[in-house]
Amino acid sequence: TSLPNRRSFNEQLTRILKRSQRRNSNAALLFIDLDHFKRINDSHGHRAGDEVLRHIAATLRTFARPGDTPARLGGDEFVVLLRDCAPVDAMHVAERVRLHLLEAAQQATPGVEFSVSIGIAATPRGGSVEDWLALADRALYHAKRQGKNTASYGE
Repeated sequence: TSLPNRRSFNEQLTRILKRSQRRNSNAALLFIDLDHFKRINDSHGHRAGDEVLRHIAATLRTFARPGDTPARLGGDEFVVLLRDCAPVDAMHVAERVRLHLLEAAQQATPGVEFSVSIGIAATPRGGSVEDWLALADRALYHAKRQGKNTASYGE
């Protein structure tokens, strides 16, 4: 996918969390999971699954502003660190990414439909990187429980 891995991303996340807490500024984290990835691999093959992952990575790079950091945590999990981003703006970014992926799915991977669920978390004021990731992860699972193909904001 040519995106940073978990280790590289965690280093960036730590820097941005400390900066945001020090300056009392906003940052947001998008935790993105491909819905029904196993079904894609089982029905269309791993090659199609890999193409979907590459397409998601390319989309995240396209939507990232200078200073934002998209990364792949592993498997079908992606994250985007949005620097200097208010929670309401993070929700708008998440929705634009989700809708773009849904609409572009058939063009990028003919015959393979896919969607993503997204959890959104703002900078925790007193928390750690682990707290921030856990909050975004809980928001992601809330989105999954709501029927998938949606974004949810964690508080």
